[in-house]
Amino acid sequence: MSNQKQNFVVYENWTAELKAVVHKISCGHVRRDRISEQWLRTNQAPNDRWFGYFNTLKEAWDFASLLPNRSPKFCKCCSDKEKENPST
Repeated sequence: MSNQKQNFVVYENWTAELKAVVHKISCGHVRRDRISEQWLRTNQAPNDRWFGYFNTLKEAWDFASLLPNRSPKFCKCCSDKEKENPST
C-alpha cells in the first residue's frame, strides 16, 4: 500500500464508549510519526488499537462499521477541519 494515498485510519477503543473513530491522517489525534504500517500490525494495547491505512473515507467507514459491538463515528476534529477547508 506504500505507493497509494494513505488518507484515513480507524481508532478502536473498547473501554471508552465502545467506539470506532475514523480519522484523517492530517488530524492532530493521529501521530503520523508513531503510527507506521509496522506499528499498526504489531501494536497490542490493552484497551485500544489503530487500523489502516485506508485510501478513502468510505473504505475507512465501511471497515469501522464491521467492528463488532462498536459505534462508528467521525472524529470531531477532522469533521471541523473538513468544514473549514473542504479540499483537504
